[in-house]
Amino acid sequence: MRIENGLHAQPGPWLAPVLIGGLLGTAWQLQQAQLWAASVYRDLLLLALVSWLVSLLIRRSAGARLLMVMLAVALLGYGSTGWRAARQAQSALAPALEGRDLLVQGVVAGMSQRNEAGQRFRFELESAWLDDQWVKLPQRRRRKLSFSAASVSAACSGKPRRCAHSWARLMPSLSTAT
Repeated sequence: MRIENGLHAQPGPWLAPVLIGGLLGTAWQLQQAQLWAASVYRDLLLLALVSWLVSLLIRRSAGARLLMVMLAVALLGYGSTGWRAARQAQSALAPALEGRDLLVQGVVAGMSQRNEAGQRFRFELESAWLDDQWVKLPQRRRRKLSFSAASVSAACSGKPRRCAHSWARLMPSLSTAT
């Protein structure tokens, strides 16, 4: 099936603007020094949709249509990359907590796994304290923490942890890699 005035008539002319727009939009966002709010990126995604719809309405100038498609894809690349980065940044550990010893309490959420480094298990955090003050960890960290190696072996004192077992221990140096 061949559509004369649509996107499928000649795929060759559309391929370059789509690829260039996607590449430029993503690269442009990666050069951004500081992230904006996730809502700004959501609005850019809506603007990308509007730009694409406008490109469908342009009938007379193929060049203008190609530029509008390239703009739409660039906005899509910029908005989607920024939105994902902003969402990831919301779950980052606060810089004040980096490298600090936290007292954590929660429930072992999965079967423990033994390896040469010690014991490893998923931990659903119920609460955390730093210097006798309750601290709030990002929501993503509250759902799944994984502890392994020496910190768990020392804290467990050789006792294996079981699923649904409540546990409270001092966990040294919680970091973003945890």
